Amino acid sequence: MIGAIVSACYGDWDDIKALPAQDGAVLASAVMVTDNPDLIGRCPGWTVWVEPRPHMHPCLAAKVPKFRTDLYAPDVDYTVWVDASATIDRDFLAMCANSVAPDAPEVPGLATFPHPHRVSLYDEVACSRTLRKYDMLPLEAQVRHYIDQGYPDPCILRASGCIVRRDPRSVWHKSFGDRWLQECVRWGFQDQLSLSYLLWEEGMIPADIGPSLFTNDHITFGPHRA
Repeated sequence: MIGAIVSACYGDWDDIKALPAQDGAVLASAVMVTDNPDLIGRCPGWTVWVEPRPHMHPCLAAKVPKFRTDLYAPDVDYTVWVDASATIDRDFLAMCANSVAPDAPEVPGLATFPHPHRVSLYDEVACSRTLRKYDMLPLEAQVRHYIDQGYPDPCILRASGCIVRRDPRSVWHKSFGDRWLQECVRWGFQDQLSLSYLLWEEGMIPADIGPSLFTNDHITFGPHRA
């Protein structure tokens, strides 16, 4: 299979890490989408695409490539979204490819890490309230709305910092990405809340990229600048 990696950094939210050559997997492209033209030529391993979105909060602006990786990748077999704070090693892409390999038994065309600490949206809201970037978002109202729609909290909570999509140009992936973006426009950019709700609505249980986000040998996440 041939893969592509997509990431995004808006508002200088992160320090971009160099992307190493990948072993054991074919990488067609690696695109970093940003509003900062100064990043061109300064992100080893990445091709920088500049798409200013001054009308949007930086955290929301970055959701477009996150939710619709097909817009930023060639005709590949799968795409991998990674948060811009991530540091990855040379075996990262091979791990991601294995998580959605078509010959793997009972594996859907979507893979994430399970959330390392929580399964409840209410617990996720409580943690989010410790971060200033979420101060203005109606997180509690958002979760109440999901519960009113039948979401059985606690249910399943997936981490959204790394997402693998097989056949990213499929109708399902495009539609799901558009719906996810609509939820973030409606409620706010804390996208792990809306991801869990939409997966439940779809009856979709993603494959696991690995058992743990924070103890994985091939990817680590650093703090954001803000």
